[in-house]
Amino acid sequence: MHIDTSTAVTSLIQEGAHQLAILREDASEAHIADHIRGMVAATMGHLASDVSDATLKNAEQWQGWALGVADGI
Repeated sequence: MHIDTSTAVTSLIQEGAHQLAILREDASEAHIADHIRGMVAATMGHLASDVSDATLKNAEQWQGWALGVADGI
């Protein structure tokens, strides 16, 4: 069975964005930043070891962006 890793990562990102929208109303900035870091760790942890170079590169770019957002909050 082959799982499309890019689809799984996209789903995780969408779920994380949804959760952030919920948190935004009631959470402190530090709590939101911690949540973003957790989403990044979970998403990167779900990448298969045999993921394509392109998918890995895209994930690493997203990781850098997301952690930058968390650091800027």
